[in-house]
Amino acid sequence: MQGQNGLVNSYVVIILSHYILSDKVVLELKRAAWLTLVQGGV
Repeated sequence: MQGQNGLVNSYVVIILSHYILSDKVVLELKRAAWLTLVQGGV
């Protein structure tokens, strides 16, 4: 449950960031979020 909430929160941050920040920053956030999810999943 905790992991699922974290996944949802990551998507929310990415979606909001897409509207607020530039595309370059969003790509960095997506990469950082993906690395976090991968490390958390392992």
